[in-house]
Amino acid sequence: MALGDRAAVCVMRAGEADLPEILAVQKRAFASEAERYGDPNLPPLRETLDEIREQLATHVVLKAVWDCQIVGSVRGHLEAGSCHVTRLAVRPDVQGRGIGSLLVGALEEQFPNAESFVLFTGHKSHRTIALYERLGYRVTHSTVESDRVTLVHMAKHSGSERPGAERQG
Repeated sequence: MALGDRAAVCVMRAGEADLPEILAVQKRAFASEAERYGDPNLPPLRETLDEIREQLATHVVLKAVWDCQIVGSVRGHLEAGSCHVTRLAVRPDVQGRGIGSLLVGALEEQFPNAESFVLFTGHKSHRTIALYERLGYRVTHSTVESDRVTLVHMAKHSGSERPGAERQG
């Protein structure tokens, strides 16, 4: 399936009926991460539908829809003035086409009073780190999770450039 104009992608709040498809997209998206790290037990791959359902009450859950199919999702919640960006997932066959940027930008718009936006990703996830850097996030520190995975923590202060203002090139 080819994705043409990213303007054809709609980003909106997800509901309970969307959660099975969101979980399926998440598992497909994080399967390559599991291979990259040699760890099939990454938390996004172990997450259950019930766990996501519980988060629906405390998190903003957004979905990206193209051609009546969910092709991506992201979650966020506010804690101590910071929006924690979690579980950005884009279906592998449409990655690299701006959907992740759209999702992050839409999530940031959901938290206009956040002082900052914080997240983490794996140290070998170079494309993901580059995406967040393009969106104005900067590495703050790293933490060792296991002998295979080091987490790279990133932050963006709310006055930073928004994804909708990113340069095209």
